[in-house]
Amino acid sequence: RTALRPRRTLASSDVALCDGLPEDESTADGSSQWSTTPSEAMAEVLVHVEVSIRGDCAKDADEWLRDVNWRIKCLKEAEGVETVEAEVRPLERAGLPYEPGVGEPGGAYVRCGPFALHDENALPTLLYAFACLAARDGEEPEVTFDEADDCVRFLDRVRASQPDAASVNTVVAAKRAIEAMVALSEPLSDEHRAIHETLRLFD
Repeated sequence: RTALRPRRTLASSDVALCDGLPEDESTADGSSQWSTTPSEAMAEVLVHVEVSIRGDCAKDADEWLRDVNWRIKCLKEAEGVETVEAEVRPLERAGLPYEPGVGEPGGAYVRCGPFALHDENALPTLLYAFACLAARDGEEPEVTFDEADDCVRFLDRVRASQPDAASVNTVVAAKRAIEAMVALSEPLSDEHRAIHETLRLFD
């Protein structure tokens, strides 16, 4: 069972999934329209996580670079992450907004994987990769609800790019497994907590 911590007040908003995968269709309430074929056929699906890490005007160039290098280090040391590719462009104009035509903005590109979505044992590693990409300098990667949400959104985009029903089913199953981990980690509602505590009296 994977325990997730509550959302942090400081969200990792400087990390963005790279473009290239189409967005999944969603319902009016924002939930994805996921479905599987009646046969539930599965296929091997290997994916890489590709992200861009933008420069943060709220911190200086050295601090930003330490954060980026730490995230790359955590990914390289993570068990189950076979390859990590990174390209880092140091911030040359830290604290100033980027102006088109005036130099290149600082930033980093990171690609890691592959992650086997057809192997349920690989899903915790996928979650941990998102934790590595959110960690600050010197901070141990920790999977929180923020990282779980990022992972689910990533799987939404992966699903939309699959070529056949069997591959779609594999991604759907992976997403459901991640959502099950989240559900097991969410705190009990007041109603269910009251029932749980009442039952404990009779143990």
